[in-house]
Amino acid sequence: MLLEYIEQAFHYIALGEKKVAEMRRLLAGEVRIGAGDTLCKYILLPSLESFHDDHPAIKIKVTNRTTPESIALLKDGTIDFALANLPLTDPQLEVKKVFEVHDCFFAGPRFEHVRDRRLSLDELLSLPLILLEEGSNSRQYLNQFMQQKGYILEPEIELGSLDLLVEFARIGLGVSCLTREFVDLEGSTLFEIDLAERIPPREIGIVKLKNVPLSEAASAFVHSFFF
Repeated sequence: MLLEYIEQAFHYIALGEKKVAEMRRLLAGEVRIGAGDTLCKYILLPSLESFHDDHPAIKIKVTNRTTPESIALLKDGTIDFALANLPLTDPQLEVKKVFEVHDCFFAGPRFEHVRDRRLSLDELLSLPLILLEEGSNSRQYLNQFMQQKGYILEPEIELGSLDLLVEFARIGLGVSCLTREFVDLEGSTLFEIDLAERIPPREIGIVKLKNVPLSEAASAFVHSFFF
């Protein structure tokens, strides 16, 4: 009689042990990642392709959000980790720096007269600026740099993506602040403006909640491609 009542429980325990073993061997599981469009395209996408080839049974879910939105998703448990623009100072987060990037200003042929000159910040800010929208970490970083130098940014155009910044600069609507590592200048009419005071590099990091371990699949992904 007792066996009749507990036989199903034994079955579920055995099934659970099998699933855990499969996850440890990366034969099952899910990786849930948060990243903005630019970081997803230029950093995450090549890693995802390789990881999926090696572990086709692992489900991959990528949620495209800005860094602040990704942190909110991380805190409510929607994602395992975020690929985010730094700095972040939230005490709830564990941050590992993985890339260094440089914010630079680029222009098209309409601004050829500044190509071979080294511009001061005053001269740069006299040009029409095309910047990312307020709210992104990269824009906040640029704002803080300029404020430290005594300037307030007043862009002519604000956009929501790096690709649009490139295209608007290419057709001569202004000079765009772009991440050098994410701009392919081969065959392009864009050129980098030489600044007398360069913007210090900033960093990209893997962000997770402190004291919350990653799943086997998420941990394997992070350590395979970022460390």
